[in-house]
Amino acid sequence: MKIVVSDLAFAGFKAKELVKLPNEYGIEFFYEFGKNHYWDKVLAKVGENRMLPLGMHGPCVSVNLANPEDTEFLGAFRKAVAYAQRCRAEYVVVHTNEQWSGEVSVIQELVLERLKKIIDMAADYHVRILIENVGLNTNGTLLFPWKEYQKLLRKLPRSRALLDIGHAHINGWNIPECIRTLDSRLLAMHLHDNDGEKDQHLAIGEGNIAWDNIFTAIRSLGGETRLVLEYANIDMPQLIKNIKFVEKEFLA
Repeated sequence: MKIVVSDLAFAGFKAKELVKLPNEYGIEFFYEFGKNHYWDKVLAKVGENRMLPLGMHGPCVSVNLANPEDTEFLGAFRKAVAYAQRCRAEYVVVHTNEQWSGEVSVIQELVLERLKKIIDMAADYHVRILIENVGLNTNGTLLFPWKEYQKLLRKLPRSRALLDIGHAHINGWNIPECIRTLDSRLLAMHLHDNDGEKDQHLAIGEGNIAWDNIFTAIRSLGGETRLVLEYANIDMPQLIKNIKFVEKEFLA
């Protein structure tokens, strides 16, 4: 397995802390949290001599594919994938939706058509798109439950999947079964813990997710899956300690 760290907890002035991350671990960065000149400086430092290529999280705060009034989504993603090509990121993560309203089937179709446009456009830049399971039953934002998420992926054969474990846990998905079902479509996972109610992005072991069976399923995938630790509030010493804990407890 390849461990990757999200920069979610290291935005802005904290980005310099990522230099302290050992080079054997990769980095996934939130593109929309900075301008190109910012990333040019940051990535030149934190990406130097790193053993894994960068991963990029695409726009998800300023973009909502489920909002019919959002007409700027394609331009936002064009900027993102152009930069992904420039920094040689191996993938760009895309959220299917944020808040949404209306008839479910209509909004699902809208998202599908917009994802097709993003995937087609990304192909021009030779950038791979990963579609993340997002939305929570607890706050009414789940647009693609497990079966619908699978159907969506089947309609988008040129994309790969990113399974967010924290989201899946809150929504009551059988996570080991999800992993085994997605199999070769699954390039990466967002790993973080929670209490089953809120999307807290805690470090592994700090919530109530049962990780043993999940990692048993992960190990069946082979060694190329990216395990992205997407923690919201953690400093570098705590992060490195948690990585060592994960490696010892679950990846040995």
